[in-house]
Amino acid sequence: MYNNRLQLTTLQATKELAACLALHIQCGDIIALTGDLGAGKTTLTAMILGEWGVEGVTSPTFNLLHSYTTKSFIVHHLDLYRLEHIEEVYRLGWDELCDDSSVVIVEWMGKFADLFPKDFLQLTMYYTATGREVEVSSLGYRSLKLHEELIRCASTGN
Repeated sequence: MYNNRLQLTTLQATKELAACLALHIQCGDIIALTGDLGAGKTTLTAMILGEWGVEGVTSPTFNLLHSYTTKSFIVHHLDLYRLEHIEEVYRLGWDELCDDSSVVIVEWMGKFADLFPKDFLQLTMYYTATGREVEVSSLGYRSLKLHEELIRCASTGN
């Protein structure tokens, strides 16, 4: 697994990260978001979807799954925080959601390590003394390419 840390000292820095992700995410990508409650997982997701023209993104904590249609694909946004057993995730249609025709963004995927596919990007969000920090990890060819684009965007500011 390949890892980097990015500083998100302002809300604008988070928005820039979201814009870079939105520019490079493709059908079939799975993005796992981890971090403490309130670390910014849903905010980042809303910003990514906002880049694709989707408004009104809310946390799926109670509904567990929200699906949004963009101009190019469907985005499935899941929150696994309240689930206790992996069977509950499969009942949400996990296998069908993770096909090559959509994008899947999952909060709290780390609770169910057996769910991790062979290719995914993980963003772990942390609070720091200067704001937030995100650890970017990737596993698999496609996610490594997405990871590299994020690092490039962070280093060039676009």
